[in-house]
Amino acid sequence: MLLTYDDLANNEGQLQHDEASLLWLKKAVALQARGPDPSMNAADFAHAVAQNRNALAQSTGDYLTALGIERDAETLPDRAVAESARQSEVSLCGALHDRACVAAAVAAFEPTADPFVSLSRVGNRQQAAGFLGDWADVLADADFMVPTLRRLGGLGALFVTRIEYPAKGLALAARGRIGAARAAIAGSPLDCDVCLRARGRVDAFARNWGGADYWFARAAADAPSVPFAQAEWGMVLLARGDPGRAIAHFAQAHGTGPHFADPLEGWGEALIRLNRSDLALAKFAEAARYAPNWGRLHLRWGEALLWSGDADGARRQFAAAAGLDLAPADRATLARLRAAHG
Repeated sequence: MLLTYDDLANNEGQLQHDEASLLWLKKAVALQARGPDPSMNAADFAHAVAQNRNALAQSTGDYLTALGIERDAETLPDRAVAESARQSEVSLCGALHDRACVAAAVAAFEPTADPFVSLSRVGNRQQAAGFLGDWADVLADADFMVPTLRRLGGLGALFVTRIEYPAKGLALAARGRIGAARAAIAGSPLDCDVCLRARGRVDAFARNWGGADYWFARAAADAPSVPFAQAEWGMVLLARGDPGRAIAHFAQAHGTGPHFADPLEGWGEALIRLNRSDLALAKFAEAARYAPNWGRLHLRWGEALLWSGDADGARRQFAAAAGLDLAPADRATLARLRAAHG
């Protein structure tokens, strides 16, 4: 029965058990490939097939594929399915580093008086804010989400400890409030992969590199078939000036998430640091297939083209970056490069 595997994957996913969730998702996808499940009606089976494909894509960082599946679901006559798909579109646009996409998805929400729909919308908006680095918004949403979820009993408490605490801890650390971040993340369990990764990133913000390595190693061992711990570990290593080690982790992340743009973009940045901009070009081009509207990607791609001697190509990428969302530091870098090189 397909529903059995779906439930197992969903339950493990809610617990942030990434490896176990991926295992059951793969079994579900293999089962549904055999044909219709006689225990389900045709419409429910078709929806389950799409949602399993979507969940599998998200589990490996293939957010563009997942976004396409959700946009197809938004056209279905089942209003609950369409609403869920619209909510997911918000967080997926964030994962694709596409602020305009997030804004359009939020603007497309229809008015609702349902408190559970409103709560779920805020949760997806908070996830998008985290992907975009809008830490003040993450904290503001946490101030709403935590007390609201606590009023829902056991299930709400699960989401508080396994989603809100790591999100809040990471946002506090990003804003320099390391002590408060550690206090927030301390309430999250250790059998939770996003919690382990958040601990690693909190230590990275605190420049406790040994602690960051410990937590990322633990997260990577906990979910070896999932790319996120390796990708985030690589970005931390890049930030601390170790592009060689970073590439090793980006390569592992790419192996388990071949359509995940983040490790490819990081790999390209690491190659620039190693004075191999010529090799970085292929990484950026590949990443752009999976996150086409990522401003930082186009900025670094232009930089690699510039150092490789392709000034015209660099100008095209800089123009693309200028029309997309960029962090203040990246926008300053873009202005400096354009002023110096046209």
